[in-house]
Order: sequence, then C-alpha cells, then structure tokens
Amino acid sequence: MEFLGVVAHDLKNPLLGVKMAAEQIYSTTNHHKQADERAQIEKAQIEKAQTIIHTTEAMLRAVKMLLRAQTPELDPKHDAQLSTESNAESSTATNFWLQAPTAFDAVKRVRIIVDDFADRAEAKGISLAFVSSEPAIILTLDEDAFYRIVENLISNAVKYSPKRATVHICLESAADPNVDVESHRTSPQRCYLFVTNEGDGISPEEQAQLFLPYKQLSARPTNGEDSTGLGLSIVKRYAEALGGGVRCESSLGKGATFIVDLPQQFSHFKSA
Repeated sequence: MEFLGVVAHDLKNPLLGVKMAAEQIYSTTNHHKQADERAQIEKAQIEKAQTIIHTTEAMLRAVKMLLRAQTPELDPKHDAQLSTESNAESSTATNFWLQAPTAFDAVKRVRIIVDDFADRAEAKGISLAFVSSEPAIILTLDEDAFYRIVENLISNAVKYSPKRATVHICLESAADPNVDVESHRTSPQRCYLFVTNEGDGISPEEQAQLFLPYKQLSARPTNGEDSTGLGLSIVKRYAEALGGGVRCESSLGKGATFIVDLPQQFSHFKSA
C-alpha cells in the first residue's frame, strides 16, 4: 500500500504540469490573434507542448514503475533490484525497483525539469535560478529515479517559498572525499544537487522528522497547495537506493537547502 501511495504522489506533479501547460496554450491561442504576434504565439505553444511531452512521459514512467513492482517477472532483462545484502539502515531503499543504469547528462535533465516548473513558479512570482559547475555532468544511474529526486525537491521548494522569492538549484561534480585517491587511478566522482528555498526555515526538532513518510510539519505551503508529506521521503528512498543520500541545512527564518549526494556511476545491483 505504501508503494501505491508513492506512485500516486509521483503522478500528481506531472498532472499539474500538464494542466497548467494546457491552460497556457489555450490562453495564448484564445487571447492573441493579431498577425504580428503569431510568431511569438507559435514559440510559446512549442514550449508548452514540450512541457506536456515531458510531464506525460513522467506519468508513464510512474505507471510503468507500478507495473514492474506488481509483475516484475514480465521484464527481467531491463529491471534491476538492489541487493538485499545492504545494512539495516538502508533496508527501506532496497525494496524499491530500479531500472538498469544508463548514461545521461544530469545538467540537461535538471534544466528540462526547471523549465517544466516555470509556469507554476511564475504563478507565485517565484524565480527559478539554475547553475552548474560543469557544462555537462554525465551520470550512469537510473535516470527516472534521478528525475523523481529533482522533481520532488523543486516542487517542494516552489510550494514552500513565499511569493516573489527565488529558488536556487545548483549541480556540482566533485571527487569523493571518502576515497583514498592514491589507491585509485582516478578519483571517484560524486554529483551534488543543492535546492534552496527562501521559506520560513525548519527547526532542528522538525528536521529530525523531515524525511519520514506522511509526516506533516508546522510549515505549510504558501499558496494553499496540497501536501501529502510524501515528497521528501521519496527523495530519501531514491537517493539511498542509488547509493547516495540527502540532508537538509536550515535555520528558522532563513529558508532551507536540501543537498543530495549521488555517485556518478552506480553498479551495485543484481538482475531480477
């Protein structure tokens, strides 16, 4: 049942994106009919159509994830399950089904997600600022799991930021500080994702409960948005399943920064 709740949660954000993009297409078509505005309208429609494509793809991935969990034997060659030999602290993550790792550009993927959230952020007067330490950061992970981590963190940041605020998203690539570089030909690289909001901040007491599923804390969405308390627990589960983690740095009245640490290459899985 918990798994069904996660899938339902993951379908909510794409559906909102589709709805808003469709409304934008209708608005530009219905209210701007001057000939000299056609080129601008066409460009806007193309951008909204791209958003619809991206968000519906996310919906399909969530449905496929549910189908894989219910009938994993249907696609044993393409799905992978984490080894159950992990320690008890990460046992919840090992229950999640992951697709086999593929190489993708994390910078390009995050930029697409940021663009997909532009309408929702703009509706609250919120700016999304994305920067990367590198022009491209190639990860070999389950791309869909990475997508859900980024999507949920940006969704939360927009949801809990006040109007006319800025949400800062940053990607960095750095050497793994826990590995002895001298014993390796090349230092293993890590990917760090930072998502910072300008909300009310989170107390130390509530930070201890931040990643628990269905946990409702004192902070509330700033524009009456719905909140199930599942998003951050999903982020934690996926981050740990991929061999990384997530943490929060926050002080009351000073916003919050969520930091995800992932390996750039993930291979610790076994075929189903």
